[in-house]
Amino acid sequence: EKIRIAVYVKKAALHFIEGTIAARLAANRVEHKLSDNVRQTGFGIEPDELSAIVRSQDNKTLESHGGVEGLAREISVSLNDGVVSSDISIRQNIYGSNRYAEKPARSLWMFVWDALHDLTLIILMACAVVSIGVGIATEGWPNGMYDGVGIVLCILLVVMVTAISDYRQSLQFKVLDKEKKNVIVQVTREGIRQKVSIFDLVVGDVVHLSIGDVVPCGRHSYIRPQLISR
Repeated sequence: EKIRIAVYVKKAALHFIEGTIAARLAANRVEHKLSDNVRQTGFGIEPDELSAIVRSQDNKTLESHGGVEGLAREISVSLNDGVVSSDISIRQNIYGSNRYAEKPARSLWMFVWDALHDLTLIILMACAVVSIGVGIATEGWPNGMYDGVGIVLCILLVVMVTAISDYRQSLQFKVLDKEKKNVIVQVTREGIRQKVSIFDLVVGDVVHLSIGDVVPCGRHSYIRPQLISR
């Protein structure tokens, strides 16, 4: 009898938890209304809603749109023929481009500031200040400043050379990183299989993937690449 009661209590608790989770999901679910821009272009789903489906992997919302076929109809794309080339600019304006928002590049003065934090240079600057103070006290102005000022000029020269070198390396690394991310993928557009840059992909593109390929899109914009196994 005690075991039977415990089983009933456990089932009731599970039902309560499931109901609570479902209520929270329903409360958090935002009703997306079509904006004028989306409606005028003929699409049937908002960018935020499409992004939320992909980000949260919400199968229920996907099924409410009619699954993959229904979603394809809402973004006006054929699963066999792919995107129409004339719609690419429209899709980029509505759903965004397939890129991450990159951080602005560091300026030269930021590298100068970093170079000034070198421990050896800090010690040399302290020595320069001491040298100037002792020199003025012993030899007077301006003869007592020459040694200290010479040390300061050497420090500034080292800082500028280091900062410029690091700044140029950062620019070169940025160019190489951009070329590395510019992956060429195969898509079907207007019924023709063709190669395009990963940055030119738009929402609705039918992408062909092979074993070991990098997934070229996700989260409604550019992706964190993940290797696929099949």
